[in-house]
Amino acid sequence: MITVVIDISPTGETGITININQQGVQMVTVPILDNQAVPVVLYQYKCSDYPYTSVIYSVERGTARDIYNSQKVTDGVTVVGGQNKNSVGTSGVTITQQVALVGGVPFVQILYTSTALGFGGTFKYGFVNQWK
Repeated sequence: MITVVIDISPTGETGITININQQGVQMVTVPILDNQAVPVVLYQYKCSDYPYTSVIYSVERGTARDIYNSQKVTDGVTVVGGQNKNSVGTSGVTITQQVALVGGVPFVQILYTSTALGFGGTFKYGFVNQWK
């Protein structure tokens, strides 16, 4: 596995870690905060670039583990798609999706909320396929 760490914070904390897994899917790691009642964007992409996507993602929080396999389709106004989720334990993390205007351009956004457990976690995602 190849690991690349990108420091994006002004305080010198590690913000994003990118891993390439054995299947060749680039995995991006994003920290999840504890007790996040207001939805926070985990990642986003321009609707017109990839109206069809197949994404895998996981949540690790304490001893809980979630894995998702998700397919999404967007017309630039709405985003729909199913996700298959399997879990060990209860992470207290809820993943949602929406289309939002960013600088007047529609983007698909994947967001999360989390319950108060006293600790954060890790979200990892990778695009299996994207197309027009």
